[in-house]
Amino acid sequence: MITKTARECVFNECKSGRNAFGPAFFDEHLSVVIEYATRLAKAFGADAEIVELAGWLHDLSAIRDFAALSKHPALSVEIARKMLQEKRSRFVMSSHIENLPGQSQTFELGGVQRR
Repeated sequence: MITKTARECVFNECKSGRNAFGPAFFDEHLSVVIEYATRLAKAFGADAEIVELAGWLHDLSAIRDFAALSKHPALSVEIARKMLQEKRSRFVMSSHIENLPGQSQTFELGGVQRR
């Protein structure tokens, strides 16, 4: 799930020591944003996974580079876009099926199992 990947990425960045907001930023800001955002998404019928993903990534560029704080909304969107493209590319590549005579294949994200 992409939200898990995003959460882990942000958690690691927050705890890295490069985070100008300090290690508590994850628990005291981001986790609170996620809690409220996902509640609102459910209340208004929005896609909770997309809202959660946006919540995890919305400050990522500022966490990585505090000097970018004034531009962090646009920079965080760019980071999210790249993460989603990479995730989609891996999914598409792992789901590619070659139907060879006499072979059947089952696919999982990230690999092929032959039967």
